[in-house]
Amino acid sequence: MVLLSLSVIGISINGFAKNIAQDIAVDTARFAALADQDSTTATDRALTRLRAVLSGTFSPGAVVNRNISSEGCTYDVTVTLRPLAIGLLAVVRPIRESARAICELQG
Repeated sequence: MVLLSLSVIGISINGFAKNIAQDIAVDTARFAALADQDSTTATDRALTRLRAVLSGTFSPGAVVNRNISSEGCTYDVTVTLRPLAIGLLAVVRPIRESARAICELQG
C-alpha cells in the first residue's frame, strides 16, 4: 500500500513538472521570438525560471535554436527534465517538452 501511494505521489509530481516544462517552453519561445532577444538570453531566462519553480531535483535543461529557412525565421525551444523515481516506478524516461515561435518581423 505504501509503494502504491508513493507511486501515485510520484506520478502527480512528475505530471506537475511536465506541465511547468511545457509552459516554460512556450513562454521561452515567445520571448526569444521578440525582435530584441536572442537564443542565449532566452536560454538563461528559461533555466532561471525552471530552477526557481522546480529546484535542482529535476536537473532542468533548456536549448533554444534559431532556424532560418526560405519560409522565415523560427525559434525552437526544448526543455528537458529528469523525472523523480518514487514508488514502484524505478525507471522513467526524461521529460522533454518543446515549443516553436515565429520570429517577430523586423524592418
